[in-house]
Amino acid sequence: MKISFFFSLIILIFASCSKTDYKWLSFKNENYQITYPDFLKSDSNINPLASMSYINAEKEFYCLVLDENKDTLANYGYEDMTLDDYVLIVKENHENLNLPYKILNETSQKVGNLNGFLIETEVDLSSTNNGKTTFTRGLQMVLEGKKGFYQVYVWCMAVDFEKNKPIMTQIINSFKEL
Repeated sequence: MKISFFFSLIILIFASCSKTDYKWLSFKNENYQITYPDFLKSDSNINPLASMSYINAEKEFYCLVLDENKDTLANYGYEDMTLDDYVLIVKENHENLNLPYKILNETSQKVGNLNGFLIETEVDLSSTNNGKTTFTRGLQMVLEGKKGFYQVYVWCMAVDFEKNKPIMTQIINSFKEL
C-alpha cells in the first residue's frame, strides 16, 4: 500500500511539473482554422507568403501556415496535382535553400479527415550565425484539402526540439480546413 501511494505521489508531482502556463488560442481565415499556444505572437516577417505566421523570439519557437488554393494551381497548369506531387515540390523548394537542410524522417498520416505527409527537418544555421554551431529542428505537415494544399511548419532550436515536440504536434493536429 505504501509503495502504490509513493508511486502515485511521484506521478502527481511529475504531472504538476509538466503543467503548462499558457492557453490555446485559435487562428481562423476563410480556408482553415488552427490553434496555437498564447506564448506565440503574430509576426509577418518570417515568410511574407504565409497566411499565418507566429513566433516567440525568446523561446525561439516559430509557426507558420502556407496555403495554396487548388483553383490557383490549376490556373498555372497544375489541375491534376496530387498530394505526392505537391510534397515533391515542397522538398525541391527546401533543396533550393542556401542552408544545409536535412530530412530526418518522413511519414504519411492524417490530420482530422485530411491526408498528409509529415516531414521532420533539421537546418544548419551555422553559416548565418557567425560560424557558431546552430541547428533548428521542426515538423512540417503537408496536407491536401478539398480547397487546397497546406503546409503547417513548426520549428525551434534543435536543443529544445524534444521538449517542444508535443506542442508542435498539438498545433499540427489542430488544423482544420473550413
